[in-house]
Amino acid sequence: MCFDAQLGIGNGFLIPAGPLRESLKSLNKYDAVLIKCDGYNPKSLIKLIKKNHSKIAIFTSSYTISNLKNIDKNKKYLIYSGIGNPKSFEKILKKNKIQVVDKLVFPDHYTYSNKDYVDIITKAQKYGANILTTEKDYVKIPTKYKKNIKFIKLNLTIHNEKKFIKFIKFKIK
Repeated sequence: MCFDAQLGIGNGFLIPAGPLRESLKSLNKYDAVLIKCDGYNPKSLIKLIKKNHSKIAIFTSSYTISNLKNIDKNKKYLIYSGIGNPKSFEKILKKNKIQVVDKLVFPDHYTYSNKDYVDIITKAQKYGANILTTEKDYVKIPTKYKKNIKFIKLNLTIHNEKKFIKFIKFKIK
């Protein structure tokens, strides 16, 4: 089961009323939890998880941008995304000193129309900005719009990776 340390369990409700995809009672179905930390302390979240499933293995992780060399930090960017936690996208850009002049947030798993792409490009032009999105959203872009849009590619780093790999190998045996 996966958690974001920034969101924790939020209001404790399932999507769409809250951030959870499953209830905490579901922890009993799992052997491990992976928490994305990205600078947030997961201590209280870990305590809550352990309270609901004392034997569950807990691993932490963080994201880094792997294609940062393709992003010109001297330019301004209009960003857009259709992901579950768009604030995390914006946060990693700011952490890497990428200038965000405006953002467009679409629902998770959004199906973009041609009009959406035209509107995104037009808005970016008004700012004199480039366009930046997530890799997840970039793969949905029709070829005719791709030349106008860049994306960030994220790498997930699992802290204590050796322990995590050992755990996975043990579970699949």
